[in-house]
Amino acid sequence: MVLKYKLIWILCFGMFMNVNGQNDSTSSMSLQQCIDYGVANNMQQLIGKSDIEIAKQDVREVKAMGLPQINAGANFTHNLKIATQVLPDFISPSVYGVLYQEDVLDPQTNPLPVLGSNPVQFGVPYSFTASASLRQLIFDGTYFLGLKAASQYVEMSKLQSEKNTVDLKENIVKSYLLILTTQENGRLINDNMAIVDKTLREVKALYKNGFAEKLDVDRVELSKSSLVIRKKSIAQQIEILSQSLKLNMGMDVNAQLTLTDSLNGLIKSDLVANSSLNVKELPDYKILAQNQKLQELNKDRYKVGRYPNVMLNATYGQQSFGNKGSVGDLTKDFFPLSNYQISVGVPIWDGNARRAQIAKVEQNLVKNELMMQNLENLAKLQYNSALSKYNTSLELMDLQKKNLAIALDIYKKAGIKFKEGIGSSLELAQAENDYKAAQVGYLNSIYDLLVANVELKKSTGQLN
Repeated sequence: MVLKYKLIWILCFGMFMNVNGQNDSTSSMSLQQCIDYGVANNMQQLIGKSDIEIAKQDVREVKAMGLPQINAGANFTHNLKIATQVLPDFISPSVYGVLYQEDVLDPQTNPLPVLGSNPVQFGVPYSFTASASLRQLIFDGTYFLGLKAASQYVEMSKLQSEKNTVDLKENIVKSYLLILTTQENGRLINDNMAIVDKTLREVKALYKNGFAEKLDVDRVELSKSSLVIRKKSIAQQIEILSQSLKLNMGMDVNAQLTLTDSLNGLIKSDLVANSSLNVKELPDYKILAQNQKLQELNKDRYKVGRYPNVMLNATYGQQSFGNKGSVGDLTKDFFPLSNYQISVGVPIWDGNARRAQIAKVEQNLVKNELMMQNLENLAKLQYNSALSKYNTSLELMDLQKKNLAIALDIYKKAGIKFKEGIGSSLELAQAENDYKAAQVGYLNSIYDLLVANVELKKSTGQLN
């Protein structure tokens, strides 16, 4: 029994630790994994999927209008007072006419009396009717075009979702790259702090032995203090940028996320391979082209509105009646009722409303065509700008890499000169600042190149 309780305790403890471990787990993701996660979980993406589903249901709703509409119902009526109708006296003239004709009465001595009216009642106190009705659209030109337009509207929703996906990918990539760049800056600061700490120890030793001034020590300590401030600032930036990335991805902003890609790795694997421009592949152009189709269908819908429409209505049912005090008679005898009706509607004159509607759609077509032409020209400008920025960033990265090598060489020589007593601490501090600036410049050039790479891909439709 003791062993049994021990096993239960161990299992419960293990489950507790497992739950805690899951809550504290850290997700490690590459850039592509972050993009895939964002496409699947971003709120705007989920809303876009809902819009597509809503559009599909709209198609089903329009389609249902052309399918048979069947309804059934039952009706029980109790006439507490049967309605009375007042009819003219049409019986007396007929009776007197027969009597006159058979010489039973003499018209001279027995003239036709003054005619009055007779109150009569039609119906029974109780009635029951059960019926089913059918309504079927036989022909309506606007219905078929509306059905086609609804299907095209689904495609429009998909294209809008595609455009949102492209924007989302761009935001995720830029956030990811900015975090990597900021993290690299943090690592550089740590490396520089190690160098500064070493330099500070050496300068203090020289000062202690009389080979350096107190000013030299203060300059190195000032440099260290600046690095500490920058380190704290960068840590805060990384936290904010990380939360922004997780928000774009649709991830809990308090979740732990580790980025597995590196700037150098992305440069080697993710640079543009093909930068040719095809405007028709751009999401914005596809949306305008789809809108052109919808406007054309809208125009045709107004045109076919001039055609007649045909509708079938049919009813079938059973009726039962009961006299006063005989409700049970309602189920004894049933009398059928059935009918069908074919109605044709012919538009004749609408006050030129349809002509105005067609003219308005034609203007929308012209407007949309102009927008497509403008977008095509704008896309060329964006592509040329992105390509120029990409090539310039590529050249600048090579220059910054050379500057970094030169700045490192100068910093090393300045350190040697200072230790040998032939260089000043001011020269060393200047060389150190130049080296730090060169490091930051090189990192920023890598970031600029990767961002230019993303923008070039977007301008050519490669982020779809």
